[in-house]
Amino acid sequence: MYRPLGVGIAGEPGVGSAADGRLEIFVQGSDGHQWHLYQTFPNGDWSDWEDLSVYRPLGVGVVGKPAVGSAADGRLEIFVRGNDDHLWHLYQTSPNGDWSDWEDLSVYRPLGVGIAGEPGVGPSRRCSGG
Repeated sequence: MYRPLGVGIAGEPGVGSAADGRLEIFVQGSDGHQWHLYQTFPNGDWSDWEDLSVYRPLGVGVVGKPAVGSAADGRLEIFVRGNDDHLWHLYQTSPNGDWSDWEDLSVYRPLGVGIAGEPGVGPSRRCSGG
């Protein structure tokens, strides 16, 4: 019903909580794309699947489980290993907002060193003023 026609789930999902409390799910599809499903309001119904791979460089697929974290301001950020063994990053441009283009974080690694495992994200801390 919600799944794109002919696309299966190829890995474990990553789950995050949007700034407004909605759950958001990220999975690798059997087509190598990064797929996204979210609640349309807190504790509410689910959206249609969104292909987040439209924001990535042509020809780069997703491998493994995505890591999902929250920035201090509530924006969701996801990290995936690409089939090019690079670490890729996608983030909301504002809390509960649209998505950025994919960013290749592997430009910060030593030349010739690939990413072999799945990325991980530790818990974030939100500080209240004071």
